[in-house]
Amino acid sequence: MLNAQLALAQTAADNPPETIWSILFLIGLGLVALGFLALFIGALVSIFRSETDSATKAVWALIVVMAPVLGCVLWFVFGRSSARGPGNGPAQQQPVEQDPAAA
Repeated sequence: MLNAQLALAQTAADNPPETIWSILFLIGLGLVALGFLALFIGALVSIFRSETDSATKAVWALIVVMAPVLGCVLWFVFGRSSARGPGNGPAQQQPVEQDPAAA
């Protein structure tokens, strides 16, 4: 039991708090990088699955590749809505007309 406590104390002494914080920082940095990678891949998949013509897809893909973060944000804010067109957005519910004879 005493040996385990001594080993734990030695491990804590070998790893100062600066080392632990730097490890946590690297883990956080890796998670942010994975988030940006997911955003990048999601934007490219969304571009190539959109119903726009090939030239527009190529231009948007080039924007996303040349400026990954800004290009992805621009695509999801402006490009997707313009790719859908005015009639391809979410379906709007039409009011249901009641038959006066049925009432």
